[in-house]
Amino acid sequence: MFRFTTEVERVLREAGWFPTRCVSAAEYVNPLTEVGYRPFPLAIKILENLGGLEINPPESNSNLFFPGKIILDPVYAASSEFDRVARWQEQYDLRLFPMGEYEPMFILLCAENGRIFGAREHHFDWLGDTIESALELLILARTRPVPYLKQRQ
Repeated sequence: MFRFTTEVERVLREAGWFPTRCVSAAEYVNPLTEVGYRPFPLAIKILENLGGLEINPPESNSNLFFPGKIILDPVYAASSEFDRVARWQEQYDLRLFPMGEYEPMFILLCAENGRIFGAREHHFDWLGDTIESALELLILARTRPVPYLKQRQ
């Protein structure tokens, strides 16, 4: 389903992931649609494979930032954040669906085009073009999140 680097896959397996893992996305999608979120196929696919995982990135002297715990539970992370997410969708002209959160208090968001973002208050960062690249950034911390500056014209 997804192709992770060997290092990222090792950390994901420690969290209980395996390549053919499949959980029901309904427990995440249904409560979020009730508050106004609109899911799309890629978000559901990611949640079916990764939903419910709590990932603890390893510490390393080469980390460019402190990679905090990643919790792939979008209901926990964003059920009360619809207004904020709607504002980011409008501001950046993106369709977003929550995936979970990562420390310190960032909401992990998937865009319909596959890009992954991290957001909180006045921060909106691009983490990667795919869930694989975003998790590599968040787990290995070899590069930093990049502020996303594309704004709607």
